[in-house]
Amino acid sequence: MSKSEDNPSKNTGLEFHYIKSPAFRVIHAEGTVGGLTPRGEVHVAFFSERPAIPRKVIHALNDDGTLGPEIAREGRDGFVREMDVDVVIPAEAAEQIGAFLIKLANESKELHSNIRGKKEK
Repeated sequence: MSKSEDNPSKNTGLEFHYIKSPAFRVIHAEGTVGGLTPRGEVHVAFFSERPAIPRKVIHALNDDGTLGPEIAREGRDGFVREMDVDVVIPAEAAEQIGAFLIKLANESKELHSNIRGKKEK
């Protein structure tokens, strides 16, 4: 058997191998901001939301020297949107990615709907 017979994709199409770059990482994204670049490409920055981390917290000391309750906190009020990654995408790729994300969102909704339906039975 020849190598091309061993691997049918050699006869019928172009193979793509997925290799993670040294900078590859997984991020949690809760939203995006973005727009168009001066060259007309789509720019999307993904962010995760969290409460602001205080710059300083002061605790009272109990009479026995143990840590007492928090008495003061310094830092930002509100929430932080931490920008994790910024992606610049040609318009055609943005359309494909958008369609892919909509497809996955619909599948996720259907899956969760089926799970809720089974729990209610």
